[in-house]
This record gives sequence, structure tokens and C-alpha cells, in this order.
Amino acid sequence: MRKLFATLALLLVAAPARADDVPVAPGSVGIRLLEAPVSGRGDPRALSYIVDTVQPGTTFARDLEVWNGAAERITFSMHAGAAEIRSDEWVADPFAANELTRWVSFRPRRFTVQPRTAQVVTATIRVPRRATAGERYAALFAVTEESTGEGNLKQRSAVGVRVYLVTGGDLPSAFTVSNLRATPDAILADVRNTGERALDVTGRLTLRDGPSGLSAGPFDSPQLTLAVGATGTVRVSVSPDLPRGPWDARLVIRSGRIVYELSGTITLPTTGGHPVKLVEGNFPLLQLSLAGVAAGLLLLIRRRRRKRPVTRLTGFEPMPARTPEVIP
Repeated sequence: MRKLFATLALLLVAAPARADDVPVAPGSVGIRLLEAPVSGRGDPRALSYIVDTVQPGTTFARDLEVWNGAAERITFSMHAGAAEIRSDEWVADPFAANELTRWVSFRPRRFTVQPRTAQVVTATIRVPRRATAGERYAALFAVTEESTGEGNLKQRSAVGVRVYLVTGGDLPSAFTVSNLRATPDAILADVRNTGERALDVTGRLTLRDGPSGLSAGPFDSPQLTLAVGATGTVRVSVSPDLPRGPWDARLVIRSGRIVYELSGTITLPTTGGHPVKLVEGNFPLLQLSLAGVAAGLLLLIRRRRRKRPVTRLTGFEPMPARTPEVIP
């Protein structure tokens, strides 16, 4: 059973969420984070995950929204599941425990959601006063059980939101980029986590001034999650039908607030892989974070959903509407 939940991709994309526009596919369920820390507005991860740095003894709460896109009502139960990073893969299990999961409670913990509607759930994290310094991982899951009609056998589905929690002071984040290379259908780069906390790394490639003045992209890589000291490969796929070049290329690799821009001229090979020489540039972070700035303005003008008797760290505000992660 646990293998069913071994690798859950917990990513969100921007979209409106209204009662008449259910942001999950028919027959699916979804979950999303409703609040982001004001201090983390410049960190894209904080809009998708619970990414916080707190001191021991802190208690704080975050709102989640659980969606039912099915034609019948569904009963959910909330679970804090243990998570870990194995090389470049985030692995979470809603039924496994670790130190962080024992600090989490939910209100409500079990509930029924009517068709094409949602339930707001408050997750409260109470960090003990004697908690040691470091980064801990978990995921907050909404789990449903559906009878298969075969005796007592039930089939579970789960959707969740990642938690990256640092206690005892902030930890530096850093990474290096090396071994740039091109194949007929991708640009690849090796990324090494040289900081002291986990990274979620993505790449974006833009091609301009190609043959006959063509432009292509942007092309985005899948997200790569790296543990401290780990190395992984960012792969940005491109269409194999693109002219072989030369192209003026800009490759932006980022994790949270850390941004690297590499630029230069590349020629896509017809076979095999070939090294690529791109030069690191001084890329203005503001330009790359335009969407984050717009989201930050919405954070400031929207009012809090409600007050709770818990510490608010540096302050929380409602997030802009975002489509939840869905798992059919």
C-alpha cells in the first residue's frame, strides 16, 4: 500500500478557483495551500509548499483547501506523513511518522466534502521548546477511501502539500551548475546542492535569433529536488524538429530566491551529446520574479480569512487562487 504513495508530485499552478469552476478534473480530488508567509513572498516555493524557519517553542497554523471534483460526496481524513529526499527524488508516505509529523494536528481531521465543493482545513504545527536545530520534511495529506465492491477491500487516493521546516535559525541555500551539454532534444546541466537545506531546482531555456531569425521557447524542465550535498541533472527538453542552429540561448536555473542565468550561442547536435559553453550573467531577479511580485500585491490587498489564537511568525496573508495538485 505504501508504494502507492511513494512519489507524489506536489506542485501547483496558477488558476482561478470558484464554486462554478472546480479546479480539479472530473472524478479527481485536490489540495492546495491557502496562505503564504509574508516574509516568503519572494520565494516561489512558499506559494506551493509550507516553507518556514521558526524558533523552538513556536506554534503556527496554515489553511489548506481540499477539493472534491467527483459527482458524489467523498469522506477524507487528514494525515501528516513522513517525507525524505533520496538523491533527486521527494518521497512521502501519508502513513509513516517522523519527528515533524508528531508536531502536526488538523481541524477538522475527518470530514465529508460534497460534489464539486471544497473544505478548508487548518493545520497547526507546534514546535517543542527542546527541538534541535535543522531542517525537517513532511507532507500534509488528504486521504480518501473508496470501496471497490470486493469484500472489505478499499482503494485509497491521496493528495498532499510538502512541508520544509527549519528550526533554530535560518540555513543558507546554494548550488553550483556544471557540465552543460546538448543533445538533439534537450539541454542538460548538472546541479550540486552546496548549501545546508534542500532545494527544488527548475530550469527554463529560451532560444532566439536562430536560423531565419526564428525564436523558440521558453522550455521548462521538470522540478528536481536535491538533498544537501546531492547532485542531479536538470533536463530541459526541446522539440527535435528545431533547426540545428546556431541559436542565442538563455538558460535560467533557479531554486527559490537563488537564480543563475547562463547565456551564449548553442548549436543542437544531430546525434549524441556535445558540451555547451554558456556564460553566467547578471540576471535581474525582479524580472524573473514578476509573477511573484503580482502575487505579493494580491497578498497585501486581500484580507485574512479569519483569526486564530496561534503565533503568526512574521505574518501570513491569504494566497491568490491556485489550482490544487490532482491525483485521479
